[in-house]
Amino acid sequence: MFHIEEVLVFEEMVFDLLVLDEHRGTQKDATAMTAKTKVINSCLNPVWNEELTFHVKEHLGVLRMEVFDRDTFKFDDKMGHAFLDLQPLASSSKLKQALQLTTGETRLRRLTPDRDNCLLADSFITYTNGEIVLEVGLRLCDVESGELYVTVKWIDHPIASDCRKER
Repeated sequence: MFHIEEVLVFEEMVFDLLVLDEHRGTQKDATAMTAKTKVINSCLNPVWNEELTFHVKEHLGVLRMEVFDRDTFKFDDKMGHAFLDLQPLASSSKLKQALQLTTGETRLRRLTPDRDNCLLADSFITYTNGEIVLEVGLRLCDVESGELYVTVKWIDHPIASDCRKER
């Protein structure tokens, strides 16, 4: 039996964006497997409240999120990016299985800010109502100011390797 995992990313909000020109819309883009949120026009603190779903396999990487200032007649201006390592979520899923958790709420892992990540503050991966959840604030990189808040859910989908029925 092998697993395909699903990563749900809930785009929540961005704060403290700087105006790059007279067009102030922002657009977010998660790279590798790509998905885009709707454009929020004329707002320095946009709120998306959108759900993006990515199906990942064993070899995990980084969820990279980019924020753009949308321009109508020119190229969109990149306003910053943030990234989140997905490996702690995958290992928390394995920990949940090892602990045989079924109900309740349990903190599985603590993530702390350091020079190698974009975390704004300590964050916890929790097992809540049958889901592995990380609510996190991320500092936008390569920009003077900006914060991105997301909720990431890790969902395991077991798939049988042989679906044939015995006769």
